[in-house]
Amino acid sequence: YLHNEIYTFASLSAKDFFLKNGFELIRENKIIKEGQNLKKIFNEKRCGL
Repeated sequence: YLHNEIYTFASLSAKDFFLKNGFELIRENKIIKEGQNLKKIFNEKRCGL
């Protein structure tokens, strides 16, 4: 199967990297892991086929 999209869940510190490489920010999530608040981002990149 061919897919036209790439999706990533990444740390907030990687946000600039993904935006510079053509990804669109879909949403930011806040999670608690081992008592720490963490922000994660969900990105999408559409690929032209």
